[in-house]
Amino acid sequence: MSILIDGRSNMRKNLPATEAITIMGSARHIPRGKIRNELAAIFPKKHPDLEQFVPAETTALIAVKATRCIHAGKFPMISVGNCKTDA
Repeated sequence: MSILIDGRSNMRKNLPATEAITIMGSARHIPRGKIRNELAAIFPKKHPDLEQFVPAETTALIAVKATRCIHAGKFPMISVGNCKTDA
């Protein structure tokens, strides 16, 4: 699986300042239960607007084990690195 995080605005003049990171690795669904509840409690502390979203029946919690990260910044510079994991 791959996640792209793009920090630019929709303004063409900002292209040289654009930064993005692609995180590659494996993902797994966290089923409802004690572990999911513990992990889900983290989000509303940082983002209070997610308080009702996180526990909704239609919300899935996904754990991502990152193995490689690609950073693009100061267009067109790109750096690639392996991610350290404890698990």
